[in-house]
Parts: sequence; C-alpha cells; structure tokens
Amino acid sequence: MKPAKPNQLITALALLLAAAAWPLAGQTPVWAAQGGPTAAGDPEPRPSIEVEAVAQLYFADRSGLLLAAEARVMPRQADACQRAHWLVTELIRGPRHGGLPTLPPESELRALFLTPDETATVDFSDAVRAHHPGGVRGELLTVYAVVNTLILNLPEVAAVKILIEGREVSTLAGHIALEDPLNADMLLIR
Repeated sequence: MKPAKPNQLITALALLLAAAAWPLAGQTPVWAAQGGPTAAGDPEPRPSIEVEAVAQLYFADRSGLLLAAEARVMPRQADACQRAHWLVTELIRGPRHGGLPTLPPESELRALFLTPDETATVDFSDAVRAHHPGGVRGELLTVYAVVNTLILNLPEVAAVKILIEGREVSTLAGHIALEDPLNADMLLIR
C-alpha cells in the first residue's frame, strides 16, 4: 500500500468533517439559542440564559502571609454592581475552608458602585478600621483581598477605590496608601 499524498489527506479530512457536520445543517447555533443573534425570521430575540458562576474569593492563607483563593458559587445576578456587592459581603462573612479572615466580621459594606472608567468604589463602615488587627502584612492582605476579589472576578472592574464612612482615607491602618484606585496584585496570591 502506497502512503497517501498530502492532497489526498486534506480531501479525506474535508469529506470527513463535512459528513460529521451534515446532520447539524439548518440548526440554530448554540450561541443564538442562548441569547445571541437570532435566526432570520424570528419575531423577537430569545431570552438569555443566566448561568451561575464560580467566583474565587481571596482570604489569607494559614500562614497569614499570602492570599489563597476559595471557590464559591455566585448567585445569578445580571448586574455587575450586584455581583460586586455579593463578593464583598462574602469576604466580610469570612472563609469556609480553612483560610483566615481578611476583613473584621464587624465590618459593614455601606455602599458599592462602579464608574464608567471601570473603577469599583467600595465604602466600608469605620468598623473595618476600628476592629482591624493592624500590622503591615495584615493591612496588605485586607486591602488586596478586596481588590483582587473584585478585579479577578468581574471583567467590568479594572481598579478598586476604598472609602471609609463615605470619605477618602490615606490608609486603613497606617501602612497601605488608599488615595488612588488600586490594581490587582498577583504576587500576593499563593
């Protein structure tokens, strides 16, 4: 038996692909059935299907030196601001699987909004400061637990601005500058 020529292999592969696709001819593409463009002649667009997402929340690892991700199923919420609110509320509730809390449980999320420039502004009650244990590393993990959780889970968020009681503050506990919006810090993740 002679080896097949390259042209013969390409022709055979094309015929095989065409035969496999033939039963699907005329069917609506999956993306259209899930709220994308509709097939010609459809009287109205199809509703989009909301899917739960798995979010990665960042808490201090057992050593207290780095952040470790903890997976949580995020409820169906179409609005990015609602998803951001849920993420920060879950950070305040603390870890479920062995990590260490990064936000004092007495903390309250007063407000959260997203700006057109993709900045999430997170406003905490003063309890986040009053009940914070302090220390450079602890403050770093608290700040970046919020920043990394929001930025790495929400494509609508590129930076995070932290406020306390509706006001800009220079730091949370004396070490990490909060005057400007912050970007994610991947070097803090284990």
